[in-house]
Amino acid sequence: MILKVDQRGRVDSHPVKLPDSRLSKGYLAGTGMNYHGEVSMLDPIINKRLYQQVAERIRRQIETGTLSAGDRLPAEKDLAHQLGVSRPTVREALVALEIAGFVEIRTGSGTYIIQRGRLLPPMLDAGPGPFELLHARLLIEGEVASEAAIRMTDSDLAAVEATIREMETMILAGEHSRAADQKFHVLIANVSGNSVLAELVSNLWQGMFSPMFYKMSELTGLIANQELALAEHKAIFAALATHDPVGARAAMRRHLKSVEMVLAKNSGTFISGKGSAV
Repeated sequence: MILKVDQRGRVDSHPVKLPDSRLSKGYLAGTGMNYHGEVSMLDPIINKRLYQQVAERIRRQIETGTLSAGDRLPAEKDLAHQLGVSRPTVREALVALEIAGFVEIRTGSGTYIIQRGRLLPPMLDAGPGPFELLHARLLIEGEVASEAAIRMTDSDLAAVEATIREMETMILAGEHSRAADQKFHVLIANVSGNSVLAELVSNLWQGMFSPMFYKMSELTGLIANQELALAEHKAIFAALATHDPVGARAAMRRHLKSVEMVLAKNSGTFISGKGSAV
């Protein structure tokens, strides 16, 4: 639904209903007006990640009082259905809202609105979501591993193997092995012989250290399951050591798909009972 504005700036009292395709095209950033001089009754969505759009929708419900402090949000699957997005997107949105201080995720209970002042700040861009990052890594690092398998020298293999030993030592000591995990992947990228790919992998790993990724890893049990990542690193190394590009690609993709599956699993963490509609 839009309002027509004439050349003198007057608003036509008869609103015009347009097809949905018109609502998503041609709006001037931040003005609510499109190139035809028509004023939109909906806020345009411009260059926002999907999880941010979901988080912003929930934030506005808090701001308008539709959701109040102490309210429990609907179950993750219900939110996904209501908003027409995937459950992983809802999960990212809830984590972003918790980091921003709008909600509290209680393990095994649900997601609850936190008491806030009347003026709420807008959502901040928390960077790429964990699933977006992992999908990018899945597309890139499989081919990187394949190329590295052909180029691996004995000294390269020794360096990669050292990261596996470091990771194993840290896990046995009860420490987080993420630093060794990063070294493993970046070393393989460097061996690929392509500086652009190596830089891409290194940059993608910066997102793996974000508060959003860490929080989701903690909530879904990824951090507590480091032994699985270690075993998968060993499988990748075995393919690299035999200079098997097909095996290295497959092992790397299995590893990253496994991480994605843990983050997306249907745990009780995000499940909540009945709550206000969003």
